[in-house]
Amino acid sequence: MRDVGPPGFWRVGSARAVHQEDADHQSHAWAGLRLDAESALALLTPTLREALVLRVFAGLPVEAVAEVLRIPAGTVKSRTHEAYRQLREVMHDPA
Repeated sequence: MRDVGPPGFWRVGSARAVHQEDADHQSHAWAGLRLDAESALALLTPTLREALVLRVFAGLPVEAVAEVLRIPAGTVKSRTHEAYRQLREVMHDPA
C-alpha cells in the first residue's frame, strides 16, 4: 500500500521512505482531487455550500452553524446531509 498525504508530506513506512517520484505523483493526485472537490462544491447551491463549509471546513458544531446562519439546527443537519448526498453523486467514479 502506498503512503498518501498532502503535497510535501514525507512518511517513513514500515520498510521504506516515500521516494521523490512517488511524492511527485502524489502531489499531482492531490492537486487533481483538490480541483475536483472545488468544482463539485461550486455545483452546490449557496445555502447547501455555506452549511457544509461551516460544518466541515470550519469545523463548527451544528449549533454554532445554526447561530451564524440564523436557521434551526435541524435545517443545518438537513442541508449538510443533502450537500454530502449531492457531492457523492457528482464525484462518483463508475470505473
